Amino acid sequence: SIRILADKISKVVGFKGKVEWDKSKPDGTFKKQLNVSRMKHLGWKARIPLEEGLKQAYSDFLISLQEGNIRG
Repeated sequence: SIRILADKISKVVGFKGKVEWDKSKPDGTFKKQLNVSRMKHLGWKARIPLEEGLKQAYSDFLISLQEGNIRG
């Protein structure tokens, strides 16, 4: 769920605040498009767990920010 993903990202980046949800908006999209079952059927398998991928992506972001490749 988006809530679980938000919690994982918050943990990786060290966010100590509270994530607030706008309950006046609909519950997500009407149709979810992401489905990897066909890819798995063809033999694809993720090599990096989600948490590790988030850590790597955040680390890369911080390095790029320090190098001036991203405006902060």
